[in-house]
Amino acid sequence: MHLRGRTAIPARSGAPIRPSTRPGSAEAAGNIFLRVQAAWTARDIAQAADVLTVEMRDRLDRECARLRASRRINRVERITLGRLAVMDARQDGGWDRVTVQIVASLVDYTTDEIGLKVLEGNPFDPVPFQERWELVRPSGPHPWRVSAIQ
Repeated sequence: MHLRGRTAIPARSGAPIRPSTRPGSAEAAGNIFLRVQAAWTARDIAQAADVLTVEMRDRLDRECARLRASRRINRVERITLGRLAVMDARQDGGWDRVTVQIVASLVDYTTDEIGLKVLEGNPFDPVPFQERWELVRPSGPHPWRVSAIQ
Protein backbone atom coordinates (compact mmCIF):
# COMPACT_ATOMS: atom_id res chain seq x y z
CA MET A 1 0.00 0.00 0.00
CA HIS A 2 1.59 3.27 -1.09
CA LEU A 3 0.21 5.94 1.22
CA ARG A 4 1.68 9.33 0.58
CA GLY A 5 2.18 11.23 3.83
CA ARG A 6 1.40 8.42 6.25
CA THR A 7 -0.71 9.28 9.26
CA ALA A 8 1.62 9.61 12.22
CA ILE A 9 0.83 7.80 15.42
CA PRO A 10 0.73 10.43 18.16
CA ALA A 11 2.28 9.75 21.55
CA ARG A 12 -0.21 8.53 24.13
CA SER A 13 -0.18 9.34 27.81
CA GLY A 14 -2.85 6.98 29.16
CA ALA A 15 -2.48 4.11 31.58
CA PRO A 16 -1.18 0.74 30.36
CA ILE A 17 -3.90 -1.67 29.29
CA ARG A 18 -4.64 -4.47 31.69
CA PRO A 19 -3.02 -7.72 30.50
CA SER A 20 -6.48 -9.26 30.04
CA THR A 21 -7.31 -6.77 27.27
CA ARG A 22 -4.08 -7.33 25.31
CA PRO A 23 -4.29 -10.99 24.23
CA GLY A 24 -5.19 -11.34 20.60
CA SER A 25 -4.53 -7.73 19.62
CA ALA A 26 -1.46 -8.65 17.51
CA GLU A 27 -3.39 -11.46 15.80
CA ALA A 28 -6.34 -9.11 15.26
CA ALA A 29 -3.95 -6.61 13.68
CA GLY A 30 -2.69 -9.30 11.29
CA ASN A 31 -6.22 -10.19 10.17
CA ILE A 32 -7.13 -6.53 9.82
CA PHE A 33 -3.93 -5.88 7.84
CA LEU A 34 -4.83 -8.61 5.35
CA ARG A 35 -8.41 -7.28 4.96
CA VAL A 36 -7.25 -3.70 4.43
CA GLN A 37 -4.63 -4.78 1.86
CA ALA A 38 -7.27 -6.73 -0.10
CA ALA A 39 -9.63 -3.73 -0.04
CA TRP A 40 -6.75 -1.47 -1.10
CA THR A 41 -5.89 -3.67 -4.10
CA ALA A 42 -9.59 -3.75 -5.07
CA ARG A 43 -9.66 0.07 -4.67
CA ASP A 44 -12.79 -0.48 -2.58
CA ILE A 45 -12.11 0.52 1.01
CA ALA A 46 -15.77 -0.11 1.86
CA GLN A 47 -14.81 -3.82 1.98
CA ALA A 48 -12.83 -3.06 5.15
CA ALA A 49 -14.90 -0.17 6.55
CA ASP A 50 -15.80 -2.09 9.71
CA VAL A 51 -12.12 -2.33 10.73
CA LEU A 52 -11.22 1.32 10.07
CA THR A 53 -11.99 4.49 11.96
CA VAL A 54 -14.02 7.00 9.96
CA GLU A 55 -10.92 9.20 9.55
CA MET A 56 -8.76 6.33 8.28
CA ARG A 57 -11.50 5.12 5.96
CA ASP A 58 -11.83 8.63 4.50
CA ARG A 59 -8.06 8.91 4.04
CA LEU A 60 -7.81 5.54 2.26
CA ASP A 61 -10.89 6.36 0.15
CA ARG A 62 -9.17 9.56 -1.02
CA GLU A 63 -6.02 7.62 -1.93
CA CYS A 64 -8.09 5.04 -3.84
CA ALA A 65 -9.92 7.84 -5.66
CA ARG A 66 -6.54 9.33 -6.62
CA LEU A 67 -5.47 5.94 -8.03
CA ARG A 68 -8.75 5.52 -9.94
CA ALA A 69 -8.44 9.06 -11.34
CA SER A 70 -4.92 8.29 -12.57
CA ARG A 71 -6.16 4.95 -13.92
CA ARG A 72 -3.75 2.96 -11.76
CA ILE A 73 -4.08 -0.07 -9.53
CA ASN A 74 -1.66 -0.57 -6.64
CA ARG A 75 -1.55 -4.34 -6.23
CA VAL A 76 -0.46 -5.92 -2.95
CA GLU A 77 -0.20 -9.70 -3.30
CA ARG A 78 1.44 -12.81 -1.86
CA ILE A 79 1.53 -11.40 1.64
CA THR A 80 3.48 -13.43 4.17
CA LEU A 81 3.11 -12.12 7.69
CA GLY A 82 6.33 -12.45 9.64
CA ARG A 83 6.19 -10.80 13.03
CA LEU A 84 3.25 -9.10 14.70
CA ALA A 85 4.31 -7.44 17.94
CA VAL A 86 2.42 -5.17 20.31
CA MET A 87 4.77 -2.19 20.79
CA ASP A 88 2.48 -0.15 23.04
CA ALA A 89 -0.85 -0.77 24.73
CA ARG A 90 -2.73 1.91 26.67
CA GLN A 91 -6.12 2.98 27.93
CA ASP A 92 -6.84 6.62 27.25
CA GLY A 93 -10.12 8.43 27.90
CA GLY A 94 -12.29 5.30 27.71
CA TRP A 95 -10.41 3.87 24.71
CA ASP A 96 -8.04 0.93 24.40
CA ARG A 97 -5.16 1.71 22.06
CA VAL A 98 -2.48 -0.65 20.80
CA THR A 99 0.37 -0.04 18.42
CA VAL A 100 1.34 -3.19 16.53
CA GLN A 101 4.49 -3.56 14.49
CA ILE A 102 3.78 -5.57 11.35
CA VAL A 103 6.73 -7.21 9.63
CA ALA A 104 5.92 -9.03 6.41
CA SER A 105 7.02 -9.72 2.88
CA LEU A 106 4.76 -8.98 -0.04
CA VAL A 107 4.64 -8.24 -3.72
CA ASP A 108 3.79 -4.55 -4.17
CA TYR A 109 3.46 -3.05 -7.63
CA THR A 110 1.32 -0.62 -9.59
CA THR A 111 -0.23 -1.31 -12.98
CA ASP A 112 -2.30 0.61 -15.46
CA GLU A 113 -6.09 0.27 -15.26
CA ILE A 114 -6.13 -2.74 -17.57
CA GLY A 115 -3.33 -4.45 -15.67
CA LEU A 116 -1.13 -5.07 -18.67
CA LYS A 117 1.61 -2.54 -17.97
CA VAL A 118 3.64 -2.44 -14.73
CA LEU A 119 4.24 1.20 -13.82
CA GLU A 120 6.01 0.80 -10.47
CA GLY A 121 7.43 -2.04 -8.42
CA ASN A 122 8.04 -5.66 -9.35
CA PRO A 123 5.19 -8.18 -9.78
CA PHE A 124 7.48 -11.16 -9.25
CA ASP A 125 9.75 -10.54 -6.27
CA PRO A 126 8.45 -10.14 -2.72
CA VAL A 127 9.92 -7.24 -0.77
CA PRO A 128 10.32 -6.83 2.98
CA PHE A 129 7.71 -4.63 4.57
CA GLN A 130 7.40 -3.03 7.99
CA GLU A 131 4.80 -0.66 9.40
CA ARG A 132 3.26 0.23 12.73
CA TRP A 133 -0.51 0.26 12.90
CA GLU A 134 -2.47 1.82 15.72
CA LEU A 135 -5.72 0.10 16.62
CA VAL A 136 -8.39 1.62 18.85
CA ARG A 137 -11.63 0.45 20.40
CA PRO A 138 -13.90 1.53 23.22
CA SER A 139 -12.44 0.03 26.40
CA GLY A 140 -13.54 -3.55 26.82
CA PRO A 141 -14.29 -6.46 24.51
CA HIS A 142 -15.08 -4.48 21.34
CA PRO A 143 -13.65 -4.94 17.84
CA TRP A 144 -10.40 -3.16 16.96
CA ARG A 145 -10.26 -0.48 14.25
CA VAL A 146 -7.22 1.00 12.50
CA SER A 147 -6.76 4.64 13.47
CA ALA A 148 -3.24 5.31 12.13
CA ILE A 149 -0.56 3.78 9.92
CA GLN A 150 3.07 4.71 10.23
